[in-house]
Amino acid sequence: MLTDTIVAVATPNGRGGVGIVRLSGPKAMQVASKVVRVELSNSRITNYTDFLDSKGDKIDTGLVVFFKGPNSYTGENVIEMHMHGNPIILGEMVRACCELDARLARPGEFTERAFRAGKINLVQAEAVADLIAAQSVKAVRSAQNTLEGHFGNVVEKLILQTQEIRYQLEAAIDFSDDVSSPDFIPHMFGLHKKLLEGLKSLLASATQGAKLSEGFKLVIAGPPNAGKSMLLNRLVQSERAIVSSEAGTTRDAINVECRLRDIPVQIIDTAGLREDVESSIEKEGIKRTYAAIEKADLVIYLKDVTSTVPAGRDYESDLVTHAKILTVFNKLDKLPETNKLEKNSGIYISALSGVGVANLEDAIIENFDASNNENVEFSARERHLIALKKAINAIDAIEDVSFGASPELVAEDYREATGALQEIGGEYSTEDLLGDIFSKFCIGK
Repeated sequence: MLTDTIVAVATPNGRGGVGIVRLSGPKAMQVASKVVRVELSNSRITNYTDFLDSKGDKIDTGLVVFFKGPNSYTGENVIEMHMHGNPIILGEMVRACCELDARLARPGEFTERAFRAGKINLVQAEAVADLIAAQSVKAVRSAQNTLEGHFGNVVEKLILQTQEIRYQLEAAIDFSDDVSSPDFIPHMFGLHKKLLEGLKSLLASATQGAKLSEGFKLVIAGPPNAGKSMLLNRLVQSERAIVSSEAGTTRDAINVECRLRDIPVQIIDTAGLREDVESSIEKEGIKRTYAAIEKADLVIYLKDVTSTVPAGRDYESDLVTHAKILTVFNKLDKLPETNKLEKNSGIYISALSGVGVANLEDAIIENFDASNNENVEFSARERHLIALKKAINAIDAIEDVSFGASPELVAEDYREATGALQEIGGEYSTEDLLGDIFSKFCIGK
């Protein structure tokens, strides 16, 4: 497939001032020579030209740029044709190229070719998609840093550390006198502890980087009529959920993506938690509430500050085992001014009027540890976290005596850790993994 010449529109769908059609592959020059009127001999020089279809009829007028491989995005000869951003014009240009022995590119195929040509590693390839999808300035900057190699460089240093420890172990096994040396175990265990610290530090940063890219999950839970749907609407500043005084209105989880203080957040409004439920639909809604809580980074447990109904089952303590809990008391606006409120620990708000909501947002960001995102240097993904945890688990339980008593087993643990880290950059990637990653790209990238 990499011997094919591919073509696609590289700009977003819709109409605009400029649209770009991109060609890449061994026949890119041959195809381009028939659809433009200028000679493309000089790399990275912009030329003004007419664009023609496969029969030689004019499609449009614009600019064309030739990027000679291997000094191009894909490592192949690449032609970019800049014309008016009308989908009809762009479609005609793509059709002309396909009639001249190119084929339509698959999603992410240009970036996949860059990866396979060694222009970028897999982490950087994923950062391209993260950069395009970024929903905040912080996310853009972290994706740019990953694309520039910050994350990959840290991973590569850790790989070299794991390999160095393994090499020293294997050398010591071959020369048994080294293992019995009094300095051997302290030296090796010191290297081991330093590596573990680096792995755990990277995991903490990568976890924040992944959340910055993919978004934090915030679940609003609590008894019926506590004002959960109204709070959702207040936080996203839009009427996304139905608000009603009738108990049990929300039957299914409502997911809304938004930004709180420039942090991407997925807010989930859930069915009210109660025991006296007869409706099978509401029971299913409560079941889904617990499923959402299992995956949450933070749960707002919302209570009605005016409620005089006995608490009954303590759902709040149930949920503590599942996620971080932030207790919030709602409906301050319903309290008479003369009423003295005996405040418990928690945050007090009125989702209706907005009183206290700013303080709630502060607490949400603090519980997400999102203030640390100022120092997040790179974007990351869930598969990176899995690989880092796999590497840590492989060597975390190793004790100092193991370096002397069973260096062969320790060396094997380090081999496993090295392999886990190498999965991040793509050294040991399956075709299924690559297919899954690049299929989520847009077609022109």
